[in-house]
Amino acid sequence: MELAEYVEPFLHYCKDMRGYSDETLRSYSVALSTLLQFHEIEERDDVAVINIMPLRLHYSKYSKKAVAARLSAVRSFIEYINNFQNLNLKLQGDQSVKVPKTLPKPIEKSKIMAAVKDANTQDALIIVMLYALGLRISE
Repeated sequence: MELAEYVEPFLHYCKDMRGYSDETLRSYSVALSTLLQFHEIEERDDVAVINIMPLRLHYSKYSKKAVAARLSAVRSFIEYINNFQNLNLKLQGDQSVKVPKTLPKPIEKSKIMAAVKDANTQDALIIVMLYALGLRISE
């Protein structure tokens, strides 16, 4: 079985049917080209087992967040093949990666003071209120 023949149809499916952005498609393409280099396929009865432990070893130098994103692309690819190409593939070595959560970063007080100084009274009041309520950069 050759996985490479399914990569382009999968990427077209992601773009046309799922509406993924060009950046997402680019990262999926990179993840899948790496998968094609670092995997082992074993045929068992009516299922093909794809061992991705070599891929995970290759990814060991990346951050947990990057590994989780790349493995998500691989899982989506295998799910696409199973659902739309009528094949029966199973991933081996596909334990999920724990991505540590980070605390939100507060806005620096000096930036708030500069914004208040440049704003009219009503806007300054809103800025101070949001800051006092714990507004974070991501919000």
